[in-house]
Amino acid sequence: MTHALDFEPHAWQKDANCATTDPDLFFPNKGEVSDNAKQVCANCDVQQQCLNYALTNHIAIGVFGGLAATDRRGLGGVAA
Repeated sequence: MTHALDFEPHAWQKDANCATTDPDLFFPNKGEVSDNAKQVCANCDVQQQCLNYALTNHIAIGVFGGLAATDRRGLGGVAA
């Protein structure tokens, strides 16, 4: 499976808590909870940059910046 994180990383990503975590955790299957991924994000130093990345790039799947796609919909930048 190809993930949104399968690309040349941005400088801030090297400091992300998820950098050493299985990416599948951040892309749960439909109906699965994303609490574990959100927990990884909770104390991340680059949480805001990650969220901004998802919003700017209209990423409509996965957990970014501690928010699942459904959480980000109201913030703009995410396709419904």
